[in-house]
Amino acid sequence: MAVPAASVAALRDLGAARRSRAARMASVNSNPAELLDPEKWTEAGVKALQRIPPTCQRLSQRVAEVEHLALALLEDDKGMASRVLLAAGASPTSIRNAFEAYALRQPKVYGSSDNGGNLVIGGSLASLLPKMEAQRTLLTDEYLAAEHALLALLNDERCGSAVMGKGGAALETMTLRAAIDQVRGHRPLGAACMQVLSTAPSPPHRYVATGALRRARPRDRTRRSPSTLAT
Repeated sequence: MAVPAASVAALRDLGAARRSRAARMASVNSNPAELLDPEKWTEAGVKALQRIPPTCQRLSQRVAEVEHLALALLEDDKGMASRVLLAAGASPTSIRNAFEAYALRQPKVYGSSDNGGNLVIGGSLASLLPKMEAQRTLLTDEYLAAEHALLALLNDERCGSAVMGKGGAALETMTLRAAIDQVRGHRPLGAACMQVLSTAPSPPHRYVATGALRRARPRDRTRRSPSTLAT
């Protein structure tokens, strides 16, 4: 069911001050390694992070970009990303297919490489993560989640902005925020809300994936354990 126009109009009044605050937060929290810490995410979000490496592997790509995160979030047709898009009047399937089509057009890597088989965080994903953190702050949430990714993707210059307009609705920030509020039942995403929204009651766990995600850096930088993001 689409979000009532009155709800969208009411949320629109909060726009200017929140956008300014989001910009400030994005500049402060600019380290993608820290923002990929699983303890900063909901459990469903951690599971989506774990799906990024196999998603890239399926597509024969070793640089994780925004389209891979979007595909990982939308893989679960009953997850928060899909539920929010439906509430906003969009088609999760159409949006997922559009991200898939974009990913299929990107360069593929076959055989061995000098990065040891590890995934590298691409520039678009590194830029998206601080924008997600800014949205988390604006919504006064305790954890990063799919909702923040959707909001940040609206302004992604790589592919998010174009793709999010292909889901059968004219998606914009206030429409998505109203949909998020509707799906959550007017609750911020804190510990209590997580128990209601998550399919699993246990707290967020450590990030373990098929291949580590790491940021491309000069070779003289020290690598961390495969269970965390190397800087």
